[in-house]
Amino acid sequence: MPSLRIGRFLPGGAASGTTIVVLGGQATFGANTFSGDHPGAYVNSVEAFDTAAPEKGWRDLPPIPGLARESPTTTAIGKNIYVFGGDHVNYAEARDGKLDGLIRHCADGYVLNLETLRWKRLPDLPFPAHGMEAVSYKDRYIIMAGGIKNYRVDHPYEHAGRIPKMPSPNFDVVVFDTQEESYRILPT
Repeated sequence: MPSLRIGRFLPGGAASGTTIVVLGGQATFGANTFSGDHPGAYVNSVEAFDTAAPEKGWRDLPPIPGLARESPTTTAIGKNIYVFGGDHVNYAEARDGKLDGLIRHCADGYVLNLETLRWKRLPDLPFPAHGMEAVSYKDRYIIMAGGIKNYRVDHPYEHAGRIPKMPSPNFDVVVFDTQEESYRILPT
């Protein structure tokens, strides 16, 4: 199997039929790494590999809209690839190589249709998060759990006024209904 066109650290990934899709992450592009956990620039590029036609190699798909990100929550239902949240570092505010307080979450959601190659914006997550794992259920629901929640958000976010001051582990289980395009948090 050929290598990705862009090497990535902490990308999202999903499979639809025979197609593997890799989204976002960080890429050094051969430059020196910034630090161990932040080896390179955040990217919003998307690549796909069809295992039924490996001779074609990896191909570029339309990039994730909005901010470049790592650790997004991703899964597939049919020909749709879903992407939620993720994080990035606001390097523009970095001073003397220190990244303290510069981690930002993404709280947006998108779906990419692999037939039309078009992205659609989904409602914002109930809280900003990165690193959640996701599984699809009954070809309708996306169940997300784990990760870290409640870092600051740099993009317009519907629930910005409700973000606590301190990030925390995420113990909530979030269910996204792909037909109603709505979220609910399961009881603990």
